[in-house]
Formats: sequence, structure tokens, C-alpha cells
Amino acid sequence: LISGTISESTYFRFTIPESQLSKVQKGQVVTVNIVYNKSQVKGKVISVKALGAYANIATAYPDYEIQESLFEIKISPIDIEQAKDLFTKTTVTLEL
Repeated sequence: LISGTISESTYFRFTIPESQLSKVQKGQVVTVNIVYNKSQVKGKVISVKALGAYANIATAYPDYEIQESLFEIKISPIDIEQAKDLFTKTTVTLEL
């Protein structure tokens, strides 16, 4: 049994509705706001993928139209040193 972390594996994951998809492109540089320490991290969008229909749960995403598809975007920090000491599973926000 081995326990540890993989260096440079930090990423941020967001779910957005189809109506916001035009505001995001793979390779785009964005700013992620870290709520608990009031900081910001610049990152690059590394993937955009459609979520399956099973993931379209209205109660989890109340601010989108039910007929819209949902997409997951992953953002990798540009400066990994800036993100290495962040806590996992904390609230982060992204303005589009």
C-alpha cells in the first residue's frame, strides 16, 4: 500500500450549462477565485467535455434550463507553485 500525491496534478473542475459554453475554449487562460483564502489563481482550460444525461440533475444545477446539456471544464493552474498548498474540496469560483 502506497500513499502520496502526484506532483503537478492539481486541477479545478467546473460544470457549466450549454448556454455558457461559447465563453470557454480549450487553451483559454482564466482566473479561478479561491474563496477560503481570498486569492486568485491563473489557469488554462485543458478540457471541455459533455456530461452524460444522467448528470443533468436539476436540483444540483438550479440556474440552467432543464433542456440544456451540461459540460465539465477542467482548468490547470499556470503556476503550479501557486496552487500546491491549496486544500482539496474547497469552494472556488469562475467568472465567465
